[in-house]
Amino acid sequence: MNSSGSSEIHDICSLINTIDEISKNECQVPPDLIFFILYLLSINKRIGRSQISTVFGFSEYYVRRALKCLKDKAYILQTGKIKSLEENLLSVLKSIRIREAFLLRGMNAWERIIIIFIAQSCKRRISLKETVMLRDSAIRWGAEGSIILQYCNMETNIPGIEDLSIRNEIEKEIKKELQKLENGLYIIIGMNYKEREMSVVYGILKTACELSLI
Repeated sequence: MNSSGSSEIHDICSLINTIDEISKNECQVPPDLIFFILYLLSINKRIGRSQISTVFGFSEYYVRRALKCLKDKAYILQTGKIKSLEENLLSVLKSIRIREAFLLRGMNAWERIIIIFIAQSCKRRISLKETVMLRDSAIRWGAEGSIILQYCNMETNIPGIEDLSIRNEIEKEIKKELQKLENGLYIIIGMNYKEREMSVVYGILKTACELSLI
């Protein structure tokens, strides 16, 4: 606990829970905006509120309010134009791996495809019900569609897709895109609007935490 009273953040789910809590009780701005700001700052310490507003589509009023709240909570430490994140928080954000997929565009008519990787142990297979809940969450937060792939000790699980030729094609294209697969969940998200991208990521992570998949 730091001097401002903010909670320690050690993993993705504690991050999501903290964002939900301060969004509702303290910052009074949408939780996906808070997540987006923190994620951007983990990549670019110099990004300003007008840039954040332009990329995300929220007004500068909400961005300014969120930034002030995060500074008051000591999650953001600012020196001049440099905005640094609290050390544990930065470490967690760096563990969230998101990338745009270029080679997968031929699989669907989606204009933009991103891949979210969530590291997992191989304790259990994701169920079809959990897969549907993740897909529904992605669509609810703004995605056009999604494909969920679980990779565990060189075995691929794609719940909901029984056709072996389609499963093999998806696995081949993902391996081509990423070169190497690690144990965990690969959530392939189809988007037509870049502005909603981080909202979808936030929604997916929140649902994965509720399902105890992380």
